[in-house]
Amino acid sequence: MSERVLVADDDSETVSMITRLLEADRLSVSTADNGASALLQIGSPRPDLVLLDAAMPVMDGLQTIDVLRSRGGTAEIPVTLLVDVADDANISRG
Repeated sequence: MSERVLVADDDSETVSMITRLLEADRLSVSTADNGASALLQIGSPRPDLVLLDAAMPVMDGLQTIDVLRSRGGTAEIPVTLLVDVADDANISRG
């Protein structure tokens, strides 16, 4: 069984690139274009890792992390926050 990764980013090119890289390593990838959509996809089976863009519409990555950490079933899922190099505010918050 392959490990599952959920990628949430509103930039379709970024999602496509990350998906190709992860699938080349034989990981199972699901995608979402915002944090709210990502939360709807986290269930059974839950992802082994979540990659979240810091700046997304509807619900950004930091808000999504807050929700994940507040839920008993998702609090322990590892999360990597994807942040623009020039985005000092989100880098500090993340």
